[in-house]
Amino acid sequence: MVQRGDYYVKWEIMQSVFQQLNFFPNLDAFATRTSRQCRRYFSPLKDRRAEARDAFQPPWTGELMLIHPPIEQIQRAIAKAKRDGVIALFIRLNRVLTKYQQMFPIIIAALNLGLTIQVLQEGKKMKQLKPKLPPRDLIAALINSLEEKLIYRDLVRQSGLNEQSIDGMITKMNQETWQKRRTGLDVLSDYILQQKIKIESFIGNKTDIELVNALVWVYNGGGDKLKQRIRKLRMHGCATLQQFSEMKDISKSPFINQFSNNHQHAIEQKAKYNTMWNIQFFFNYIEKRRFKSSQEMQAKAMSLHVAFPLQG
Repeated sequence: MVQRGDYYVKWEIMQSVFQQLNFFPNLDAFATRTSRQCRRYFSPLKDRRAEARDAFQPPWTGELMLIHPPIEQIQRAIAKAKRDGVIALFIRLNRVLTKYQQMFPIIIAALNLGLTIQVLQEGKKMKQLKPKLPPRDLIAALINSLEEKLIYRDLVRQSGLNEQSIDGMITKMNQETWQKRRTGLDVLSDYILQQKIKIESFIGNKTDIELVNALVWVYNGGGDKLKQRIRKLRMHGCATLQQFSEMKDISKSPFINQFSNNHQHAIEQKAKYNTMWNIQFFFNYIEKRRFKSSQEMQAKAMSLHVAFPLQG
């Protein structure tokens, strides 16, 4: 909580936000004893009154939370909120909300609190170091990720199973498998909720078309880790939907494969290492350097083996 995290929304402004949104959190996830906005809080500092020192360790499920994480922990906080299922007030810069728009759960309501230099209170450490806060708008976004946890259940329910059967199926399922399957459907959940798609449309005989629509929506939205999110949606979407859909082998659908060929390959690929376009530099290096150890000789042989086809 030093420098970048040693600040908090002024108490009177935060209380006004609670009143306007009619949302009163009972747990402040990133706070100290002096900056907390709720009676219960997690603190990164050693504090016997705090319920935990690491906010990411305890479950957040079922809590009404205030989440104002340091900049470097934003992605973890979003992922934790989605994974556990919470209703929370998320405080962040406007540009951050835009950057992570695809990752965010459903935003119920949002308020612009004003410029950071006007609404944030500096902590003791910041006053000593005297760093300047960026003059940007601060947003309070009320999010609900509880609905996203219900998507898998809704899919199963649409297939005709009753609640008792659903509970039994989930109970017998390996916990790790259940967690991966539900987490893997986060992207699909966002699509269904934000586009107001009827869940039953994923159960019929055109499931592949609905899944392609979701994939295109993610692709057009762009954002960080785009290829990873598309791959996750395709893999977990196909695996889960074909359990309940009238279609089987959704992953082999020509529509799904065509999307992969047309879109995923269009995502810019970045090489891990810089490309050496003038291979003569490499040959000059080989000629001048004396290789002594067996490891160096082996590396030289392998390099030449790779280089000669490039020459041809």
